[in-house]
Amino acid sequence: MAILATALCFCLFQNINAQDTVKIFLENKGWSGDTNVIEVRSTHFREIIAFQLSFSEINRLGSFAQIEVYNLPGFTSNNYSYFPNFSTLTISYNTPLPNGISLPDGDLLFRIKWISQPLQAHCYTVTDAPTVMEFLNAKFESLPVRTYNSCSPVQVIPAFINVFHDENGNCLFDQNEVIYPEYTVVDSFNGRKSILINPQFLFIPFSDYGIHYFSVVHNNQLWSNCSGIIQQTLDANTRLLSLNFGLQTKISCPDLDVELSIPLLRRCADNQYLVNYQNLGTQVENNAVLRVVLDSFMTFNRASVTPSKIVGPVLEFNLGRLNPFEKGTIQFNVHLDCNNTITGQTHCVKAEMLPKVNCINSPNWSGAHLEVDAKCENGKVKFKILNSGQQNMSEPTQYWIVEDDIMPGLKKNILLNQGASLDLEYPANGKTYRLCVDQVPFHPGNSNPSVALEGCGRNPQGDFSRGFVLQFPEDEEDHHTAVDCQQSVASYDPNDKMGWPIGYSNQQYIEADRQIDYRIRFQNTGTDTAFRVVVVDTLSQWFDLETFRITSSSHPFQMRLVDRVLTVVFDPIYLPYQSIDEYSSQGYFQYQVKPLASTPIKSRLLNAAEIFFDFNAAIKTNVTKHTISKDFILVYTDQFADPDQHHVNIHPNPSDGHFIVDCQGLKQNVMLSLINACGEICFRLPCQELPCQVNINSRLPDGLYLMNLQDQHGNISASKRIVLKNP
Repeated sequence: MAILATALCFCLFQNINAQDTVKIFLENKGWSGDTNVIEVRSTHFREIIAFQLSFSEINRLGSFAQIEVYNLPGFTSNNYSYFPNFSTLTISYNTPLPNGISLPDGDLLFRIKWISQPLQAHCYTVTDAPTVMEFLNAKFESLPVRTYNSCSPVQVIPAFINVFHDENGNCLFDQNEVIYPEYTVVDSFNGRKSILINPQFLFIPFSDYGIHYFSVVHNNQLWSNCSGIIQQTLDANTRLLSLNFGLQTKISCPDLDVELSIPLLRRCADNQYLVNYQNLGTQVENNAVLRVVLDSFMTFNRASVTPSKIVGPVLEFNLGRLNPFEKGTIQFNVHLDCNNTITGQTHCVKAEMLPKVNCINSPNWSGAHLEVDAKCENGKVKFKILNSGQQNMSEPTQYWIVEDDIMPGLKKNILLNQGASLDLEYPANGKTYRLCVDQVPFHPGNSNPSVALEGCGRNPQGDFSRGFVLQFPEDEEDHHTAVDCQQSVASYDPNDKMGWPIGYSNQQYIEADRQIDYRIRFQNTGTDTAFRVVVVDTLSQWFDLETFRITSSSHPFQMRLVDRVLTVVFDPIYLPYQSIDEYSSQGYFQYQVKPLASTPIKSRLLNAAEIFFDFNAAIKTNVTKHTISKDFILVYTDQFADPDQHHVNIHPNPSDGHFIVDCQGLKQNVMLSLINACGEICFRLPCQELPCQVNINSRLPDGLYLMNLQDQHGNISASKRIVLKNP
């Protein structure tokens, strides 16, 4: 094997610590008569051009019978020799492929058949004798190797799950087919489901011994899984789990995905954003464009890739051809204005991948598309709802306004023809306004049009409200759009966890069908470089782990998600300490997940993480909190936003629970309801006519309540706030 011999001296000068360790696993697959079958599998088998090793039976009870070779083109009987006196088989191989061979982790190299005595204990190993073990990559670098014999006691099972693009349709992994390692796999066993992402190792207790069924979860509906459900028996004899799922094109279409992140945002300073983009689709996109829209208070400085176009706050990057599974990153740096902003103000950046292709359309979709815009102009808060689609709306949908944390009016219907728009105006009084619109029925994707405007005008104190933008989600659940909104900070906790949206009120209410974006941030505040950082995060039982997606990270990492425990390892990270490099001493990891659709109302989603620097004790982050609810926004109709509503009079207000209600234009068959701050109906009274005397005999807690008046058809015709104060 001359190629190995000539490379030995050269390899002495290589830094093997910079290379991934090739791992060789031997798995005893049992007996067929007097023949023992041993599988030889590998991980980190990347661009290997040559290798040699020795295989032997430690207790020398049998002899070599046959070798079956997989994934090694050109391998013949000349590549191995058997030495019966030593019970050893030597294998030496050079690939004819100039770029070497790359295999999915856990893939099969050989199946060796060994004739022996079934009733005796057998142990097989890979050794350095008589042939020295060595693996060379395409750069002629000698790689570190670790071996696992067939009888070593194991506490956990090495597990390698690979998803590949089966381009030739044979449902087998072939050279040059792309491996996508971040897919989600479901393990079904005895009616229980576990979610696996890059598991690497699995602990299988005795109670889980038996037949497991593995299936892959797709990022979209464009792919089909030709491998179907893979059945595996896991028990005390299992030495390794290796699963390969082949994905084939179901619908030919690109699906461009983008994610946007930044660890924190500071005024009067330069801030670095990270954009990750990829093609999750089945078809090449030849003219991919990344468009970034900066906040109005930001000035563009530079980017890792020169923008193709800059027009005001809009940056465009022509990415060109993006193949399926192909991904990339762009960093850009902006300066956040110092003179016209204040700490705590919210700033938003939007990233979009173009073209936006609707790959799957419902036949019931009208072809209309609603989008929203907001601006502060001439002492007014101005909103626009536009039908930018190709067709008229076939049926009305609804919109509503939120003023800080109150809806100053009920939802209203909107019906727009193609190209038509509705303009809305409100006074610029320093309050934060948000416009929300229900997208047209059967619209493709996950669009939820919404836009917020903060800092338009000033209140009587000369200030404006802050912190209300982040209580609701942005319109970013489609793959092609990402929006990052953050409040600027001054001082901050160096190791923390945040979840967006933060939720409504101090209970932090969110709806069950909306995703949450989590960011875990860490900083080396010690006195020496941190070489290794590990983040451990246990996810709530109410999360749908099939929706889990990694969206961004400051540094390269390895991760695994098993039994709801997310482990993220940055090794090596070389994180300098804060006093010598403030910016580089920080890192972060970001992911998104949705609650289960079946999550009960009032369920609490509590989440925290532990951060380990090198081998020090864990640093625990703060606890993030969300509460699942619906229709939780406080409605108040005595405001300008709904001039058509009936005027309601309550006397006295505040009240001790005994009061009179009257309503202009609503006189008979009225249902009165009181709703507390949690959105719960805590009192109901039918009124045959108004005015109506109300006597609340059951003691309700002091506080602010919303009173709704429903007509005989069940429609809420009027609302007003009432303050109850017990004597």
